[in-house]
Amino acid sequence: MPPIGDHAPSADDLANRRVLPREPVALSAAVQFEGESHPHDVMVRNLSADGAMILCPRVMEIGTTLTLSLPAVGEVAGTVAWCAEQRIGVAFAEPIDPSQASG
Repeated sequence: MPPIGDHAPSADDLANRRVLPREPVALSAAVQFEGESHPHDVMVRNLSADGAMILCPRVMEIGTTLTLSLPAVGEVAGTVAWCAEQRIGVAFAEPIDPSQASG
């Protein structure tokens, strides 16, 4: 996967790196990045037990730790897996039940 600043990863690149399939969603959420004092409102666009893609105007370094607050799930610890074109891939530290957030 290219580092920040290079071209955005293709959908095939991302899908090939995932362990579990992601379901498309449109969920309002909040993310707080390591070292920042306040959360940012984001939109979750896809979700699985082990990660998510969020829409966020921030450019974050791969490996940055974060907390994603999901509706009906609560706070989920994770790290930035990739970042491109106002999208951030999040890898969760522990699996979640995505049906709680999307249903």
